[in-house]
Amino acid sequence: MASSRISKSSVDWARFAKLIPKCDVSKFNSFKAISDSYIVRVNSYPEKAPEIDFNKYRSEIANKDVVAKLESAYKAAQVPYPKDNLTPEIEDQARLAKKQYELFVQISNDKIKEAEEMKTRFEVMIPYGQMLHEDFKMTFPDWDFSRNYPTQEPNDELQPGISKEERARRHEPDPYPYAIKGFLK
Repeated sequence: MASSRISKSSVDWARFAKLIPKCDVSKFNSFKAISDSYIVRVNSYPEKAPEIDFNKYRSEIANKDVVAKLESAYKAAQVPYPKDNLTPEIEDQARLAKKQYELFVQISNDKIKEAEEMKTRFEVMIPYGQMLHEDFKMTFPDWDFSRNYPTQEPNDELQPGISKEERARRHEPDPYPYAIKGFLK
């Protein structure tokens, strides 16, 4: 059988099925059926080409040179399997995806840690309504307003979650007066 030729490229279908979203199960099943039909077809062929009895042809054909040429050509014929040029590229893509994944996990873990620290700050702090300015300054030193950052609106220099581009856009002068802004679309 030809199963030894394709055993290297077998797929773990059970693991693959776990990764498929429920909306794509029918597509996955049709893909698996097509793949299985190809494997059945490949396995139905013999691994080696059938042997030809050239002695029988020499006894039946008058021109023995033709049979000798055919025999030498048949024995010299080699059908090579195509070279696998894509596996290194796929492995490079997998390594890159793994690096991106690990970076994403590291960034996410850092954000989770920061959010948990912020959560503990909020859990142990004095209720905001009972907080004095000094209490707020001790609890959130990076959000405190000082002479360098007056309490006039907008206070987005220290506001968390706003990008530098958004801050710059907010500080640009308005090209239209407020009264006609709603009429321009």
